[in-house]
Amino acid sequence: MTGVVRVDSIELDSLSSAWNQLAVALEEWAASWRTWDAEFAPEASGREATSIAVNVRELAERLDRVTQAYHDVETSNTLVFQRASDACLWLVGRLLPTLGCVLGPVAASFAASLAFSRVLLDALPPRLRSHLVHFQTDEWAHVLSSPAVVRAIEVGVGSLDEGISGALGLPLPVALGIGSAGLGITSLAGTSRLASRVNGIAARPSAAVDASTGGGAAVPTTVERVGTQPVRAPRDIADALSRIPSSTDDGAQVRIEKFGDTHVVYIGGTVDASLGVTSQPWDMSSNLAALGGDPGASENAVRRAMEQSGIGRGDPVILVGHSQGGLVAMRVAQSPDVTARAVITAGAPIHALTPPPEVPIVAFEHIDDVVPALGGTVTQPQQGVVYVRSLGTTPSSFTGDSLVPAHRLEAYVQTARECTKLDDARVTQTDAALGALTGSGTTTLWKATRSEVEK
Repeated sequence: MTGVVRVDSIELDSLSSAWNQLAVALEEWAASWRTWDAEFAPEASGREATSIAVNVRELAERLDRVTQAYHDVETSNTLVFQRASDACLWLVGRLLPTLGCVLGPVAASFAASLAFSRVLLDALPPRLRSHLVHFQTDEWAHVLSSPAVVRAIEVGVGSLDEGISGALGLPLPVALGIGSAGLGITSLAGTSRLASRVNGIAARPSAAVDASTGGGAAVPTTVERVGTQPVRAPRDIADALSRIPSSTDDGAQVRIEKFGDTHVVYIGGTVDASLGVTSQPWDMSSNLAALGGDPGASENAVRRAMEQSGIGRGDPVILVGHSQGGLVAMRVAQSPDVTARAVITAGAPIHALTPPPEVPIVAFEHIDDVVPALGGTVTQPQQGVVYVRSLGTTPSSFTGDSLVPAHRLEAYVQTARECTKLDDARVTQTDAALGALTGSGTTTLWKATRSEVEK
């Protein structure tokens, strides 16, 4: 069985477990029934209870087989779609010079039309301009929130390395042989690493050598303590997700809570969507670094905050992250100097990352959220990871103020609240890790900035 589990298959697992428990209860009841005096407990009733228990257990076994068939079909479909996407992206790369000549003028016309539309939009009265902007955002949000579009982006991102191989003129068999379908020499991680280092060189030319070795996004950061106060332990996974820092937390990107010798580290999502290296560590350059396996500024900041919070080697840590925060949480959990007890992510593109061994990871993903799709597809088993997937939007989610409404943290908190009884070992282990946090503790917010940024 793979590590990819959708929420509906988890519900099948839970239903199967419930039927098995009912069968056990009926069998025990029938056995005790037969020990009673026949006058008060007719033997026929005991036989009937036993027969019902057998039927219930058979139903549970059938549900198990259905669940396994679901997993097998899902895995096969994923591989087929990914290999087809690999071939298509390779062909696009191979035909790039021709396509550039044909589509170049079209793209230029489209860009000119957008620029002209922007000029017209700016000339409108503010109120009308605001309505039109909300309308455009809402329409694009509907497109980007289509599960089909999200899935297409997911498999497309996973084929970027084949597209580059095609552009370099490599034959398709060679491209597939060195890609994720074969030896794995090229991958999404490698493409992200290349993009991260090119971005680092462009953003800080004076540090080109450092950027070319993976240090471009890891400009030293400074962290400051925003405030500390008492706090009760999180009740469950949904409560833990709700504590991830947001824009209302005085600009803090990290929250660290301490309960006895255990710390819970909450990491927020991307704040600045720009690619340039700015004073904000939670930007796209840090995203590229994390996807590519390089240390990023946000990861550097989280480690500094953990160090200044007194977290040492061997101290138990639970990591909780949204979006980029989930990427960083996985990166930190991979470190041999961090004793991770559990990792909880929401809307994070972690598919290309190698999970830390023996650490339960619960990853919430909305099938209408394009951000997790940027991690490509999961084509190999990921031991320890369970993906809890469901829809994240309702008709009321489209308010015209976000292109990705399913990516909102509050949407993921609501999903976690609705998935309270998932019969999965990794969910159970994570619940146990949170349940071990008892009594009162302290919570501290940390705000990070890049300490050296070129003007």
